[in-house]
Amino acid sequence: MTETKNPQNTQSMVTAEDGRFQFQVGAGKYSLQGLKRGFLTFAYEQHENFWTGIVTGAGLDTENLILRLPPTAMIGGKVTDEIGEPVRGATITIFSGEPLCWCKSRRDQCQCLPPTTRVLTKQTPWELERISYP
Repeated sequence: MTETKNPQNTQSMVTAEDGRFQFQVGAGKYSLQGLKRGFLTFAYEQHENFWTGIVTGAGLDTENLILRLPPTAMIGGKVTDEIGEPVRGATITIFSGEPLCWCKSRRDQCQCLPPTTRVLTKQTPWELERISYP
């Protein structure tokens, strides 16, 4: 939860077992963002690069917000030769039309690479790690 007029005023917490969260804040405008491994980092009511701010104050219901985090997707498989034997150390390439972006922290500007071919290597059955950008 970040106050929009004063971005240094940021609070964070871990949700309860039932997913509930609660911040004690004054009247104002805030942005709300959630993150968890296995889900995309997403803001309240986010669609593409836009999200909905939260206005708090007398007479405004901000106690029943629902922050939806979409799950990340995984592409996986197996590389084999012509007789079906596993091929070790193969380089896997994935093509994407979306820019690749990352942020060092919530307060920093995000950096983006343009849509590109991304070369990936399979590290474990559950994780793909970027190793180069042609």
